[in-house]
Amino acid sequence: VGHDEPVRCLRFVEVACRGDVGGVGRGPRTALLTAGDDATTRAWDASSGACVLELEGPPGTTEAEHAGQVPVEWTYTPPPGITALDTWCGLVVEGRADGSVLVWTGALERISRAMRDRHDAEEAERLRETP
Repeated sequence: VGHDEPVRCLRFVEVACRGDVGGVGRGPRTALLTAGDDATTRAWDASSGACVLELEGPPGTTEAEHAGQVPVEWTYTPPPGITALDTWCGLVVEGRADGSVLVWTGALERISRAMRDRHDAEEAERLRETP
């Protein structure tokens, strides 16, 4: 479940991952963000290697195509690849091959929630398997 095109940039980032099934805090966890020519940014749990979230953009192109709301006259042009990636104040910021910048608000919170949910599901499964 990797990228469809070459990866051009990556960044490790600590995300808050508090609370679990028992209500005990976990503290921060490390995520690896990768981005590239397929115009997606993916978040990976650095400890397990699992992809926990995919950010796909820019808004207004892929969403319209996936929703089946593409006008007849409209010709799909693939979104420009991602050539730079950074995080700042809870934002994920992408630099694109066409010179544009895309800012994802709330992305680190979504990544944190996805990592926590995945960890909770794995822990619940482990507890079910324990005799």
